[in-house]
Amino acid sequence: MFLSPDDLQSLKQKLIKQEKGYMTLNHNNKTSYMAYYPLKINDWIMCYNIDADVAQESYTFIIYAEYLLFALFVFALVILLFTIYKVNNKHQKRLLEFTRIDALTGIKNKETLQNEISTYLKNDSSQQLGALFMIDVDNFKTVNDLNGHVIGDEVLKNFGSILKESFTIGDIVGRAGGDEFIVFVKDIQELGNAINTAQEICQKIRNIEIDNFKGTISCSIGIAFYPEHGTTFKDLYNLADQALYQTKNQGRNVYCRTKGEKKMKKSYVYLLTTFMLWGSLYVVSQFVLGKIPTFTVAMFRYLIAFIALSLISLKSEKEKIEKSDYKYFFIMGFIGCFISVDCQLLGTKIAGGSMASLINSLNPVIISVMAMIILNEKLEMNKIVGIVLSLAGVYMIIGTGANIQFLGVLISFIAVIGWAFMSVISRKISNKYSALTLTKVSMLIATICNIPVSFLEVQMTHPLIQVDLGAVLGLVYIGVVCTAFTNILWNKSLSLLPANTCSAFYPIKTLTSSFLGVVVFHEVLTTSFVLGSAFIIVGFLISLLFKKRTRKEKEVLV
Repeated sequence: MFLSPDDLQSLKQKLIKQEKGYMTLNHNNKTSYMAYYPLKINDWIMCYNIDADVAQESYTFIIYAEYLLFALFVFALVILLFTIYKVNNKHQKRLLEFTRIDALTGIKNKETLQNEISTYLKNDSSQQLGALFMIDVDNFKTVNDLNGHVIGDEVLKNFGSILKESFTIGDIVGRAGGDEFIVFVKDIQELGNAINTAQEICQKIRNIEIDNFKGTISCSIGIAFYPEHGTTFKDLYNLADQALYQTKNQGRNVYCRTKGEKKMKKSYVYLLTTFMLWGSLYVVSQFVLGKIPTFTVAMFRYLIAFIALSLISLKSEKEKIEKSDYKYFFIMGFIGCFISVDCQLLGTKIAGGSMASLINSLNPVIISVMAMIILNEKLEMNKIVGIVLSLAGVYMIIGTGANIQFLGVLISFIAVIGWAFMSVISRKISNKYSALTLTKVSMLIATICNIPVSFLEVQMTHPLIQVDLGAVLGLVYIGVVCTAFTNILWNKSLSLLPANTCSAFYPIKTLTSSFLGVVVFHEVLTTSFVLGSAFIIVGFLISLLFKKRTRKEKEVLV
């Protein structure tokens, strides 16, 4: 092995200064590394030489070990944060209960009702079809006169319980005062039809059973539709009150409108485009990750997306974030974008694009489970069946002993859990801020979190980094197209269609990534992989599309 005179002189100066380092040596077309380390004892210097191939193998082992340690750290961190959140959330609920909840019925009071509905209407830019229900107990004074106020209170309690059971957790349900109740439904399509919902409530009220009750219980309902009948709480309240008056005097007087077919078709195009682009993300990121380290890719992805969204939002009004909501933005940015997406990229690098995309397709199922645990949402039978089929599909793929990178599967699954947790938590502030603000701030937090990790990663892997035109174009594609642009399309689709309908397009992402993985990287699709994919897709369709409807719903659905 030979060193040039300049290299020898440089080495001599470093040794005189007691510096440590390494040099690359070439001999007979073989590359090796010579490391030197001053012992600071009698001017002794420890030197050792290692073959480049051996060094590379050791480096690869260290990298995978670091990935595993990172995954375990992330998993423990997610559990810790989840526990902290649950404990903190319980304390917050207890403190807010006396100021936001009606003490008798356990639902929202009048002030909370008006504030939440007004806030939603003010911040809603999509003007998605909604409805304001005004519900009044018929002849409630007679109920109190015949039965006493104690039984009258029981009637109101049962009334409040029925309303909570009849609407989704995203709807705003409360007592305006006395025997008057108000409900604002953000998306009447999720309930099938406003008329059917009103009829079901009236039937449930008539079926209330209270010991020693004299007389009958019934209710009247007036409905005003948003945005057709008004865009403010005052306007909708006045019109719903008029409809209630007409109902009491002339019978039910409800109106039903549906969205234009043209907008519905556009939204399907948006969704198809969104999930196809998200499917391509796995293939493109797999290519980029072969040239640029994982966390560096994640940092540039969010940085580019943040810049793109900032340019888009220049013309929109700036939204002020309340201090009480900082924690939710942190969870969205740190867990949802930083932890989840970094694990997603690691999983893609280790397990391959097709497998990582397949595991990510469990998002709707995991979100349903977390919504049940955290938000107390009902897990219907169709969703339970979908979960069972989806998990069976995953077992068929990873439980058969096929050529599967279990570390990559584990990291991809952690990414799914993190994303699902963020999706559920984000519902607490989704009505207060625009989708653009939520996304932009989350990406800014993710960018900041990725900077130190990326810096350390570059220091470790800089000899292997290959920055060329293909890698740069891949980063731009991931940041602008697969992150910023797709989020705009996704939020636009949510403004036109129910969330369940939008989520049903998740299998498109899996199919796209699998197809591109076969075409671009020549990945082999085994029989177990194909069958497992089919089970997962069928599970999603059952979970998100199949819902038992009443006869009346079937008659009125358009």
